Amino acid sequence: MKRPWIIAGLLVMASGAFAGVCALRASSARTAAFDASVRLAATTRDAEELVRLRAGSQAVSLGPRPSEDAFAEIRRVLTVAGVPSSRLRSVQPAGERALRSGSLEVQHREQSVRLTLEPVSLAEVGAFLTNWREASPQWAPSTIELASRSRSNEAEGRYTATITLSALYAEQAD
Repeated sequence: MKRPWIIAGLLVMASGAFAGVCALRASSARTAAFDASVRLAATTRDAEELVRLRAGSQAVSLGPRPSEDAFAEIRRVLTVAGVPSSRLRSVQPAGERALRSGSLEVQHREQSVRLTLEPVSLAEVGAFLTNWREASPQWAPSTIELASRSRSNEAEGRYTATITLSALYAEQAD
C-alpha cells in the first residue's frame, strides 16, 4: 500500500516541477515580449523623426551661387536673436564643393561658411538658429559643435559654438 502513495507523490512532485519550469519560461517570455515592444516603440519614434527630418530637408536654389554677404546676415540675425554681436568670434568660408548629380545638364554645388560664437548659452544658440532658419532658409546648419573651455564655463552653461551653414544650389552646365 505504501508503494502507490509513493508513486503518486512522485508524480505530484514531478508535475509541480514541470509547472514551475513552465511558469519560469512564461515569465521569461513575457519579459522578452515587453522588451521587444519597448524597442519597437523606440524604433517607430526614430523612424517617424527621420521621416519628419527628411520632409524638412534643405531646399536647393536654382541658378548661380548665393551671393549674399554671410557675415552681415549673421550679425543681423544675432541682433534679432538677442545675442550680443561681441560673441561672434569668427566667420570663415568653409569651402565650396560639387555634389554628385544624376543629371549632366545641372551641376549641384554646396557652399559653406563656418562661424564661432563664444561664450554662448544653449538658449542663445537655439535663438540664433531659430531666427536664422526664418531669415535665411537657403543656408541650413550642417554641423553644430559645442565645446566648453573650462569647468566654470560648463557650470555656468557657457560654451563655444562652432556652426557650419551650407547652401545648396544648382547651376546649368556649360
